[in-house]
Amino acid sequence: FVVGTVGRLDAVKNFDLLFKAIHGARSAVPSLRLILVGEGPCRDYLLEKRSQLGLEDCVVMTGLRRDIPDLLASFDLYVCSSDYEGISLSILEAMAARTAVVATAVGGNVEIVSHGRTGVLVKPKDAGEMVAAIVDLSRDSKRRIQLGREARIFVEQNFSLSQMIESYDRLYHSVLTGQ
Repeated sequence: FVVGTVGRLDAVKNFDLLFKAIHGARSAVPSLRLILVGEGPCRDYLLEKRSQLGLEDCVVMTGLRRDIPDLLASFDLYVCSSDYEGISLSILEAMAARTAVVATAVGGNVEIVSHGRTGVLVKPKDAGEMVAAIVDLSRDSKRRIQLGREARIFVEQNFSLSQMIESYDRLYHSVLTGQ
């Protein structure tokens, strides 16, 4: 079962929380693997944390990659463990790839992930809740697939190129007409 995340290796992304959740979920999901894609100032710290938690055999830190769509397609679940997040492009990309999402209920995450419909929101800094979400979704492929489908529909309806053009057209029209 492959959990993935893409992002800058920075403290605000709270990868400590994700590592704790992976550590906690391993007993229930022995096949669990985490693919962590990205570079940043916390890389050495995270390598040490991975070692401290005994996760070397199940956490792969890929560094910077250019094949994100291929990686997203290989994930069973996308997880965002951030303490703060704007509108996350990586979550939107995962949703567009029909990958189920678990994200902390912070910032823009609550605007793009509808709990139980397009993904699962968990309390920030709550490893137990994140473990439960990962384990539950690892055991329920139908629910994961449904969340991924709904997530794709949401992205198409709200963040596609055609939607953006339509929104700009409405904006320009309202400015020109004063309506």
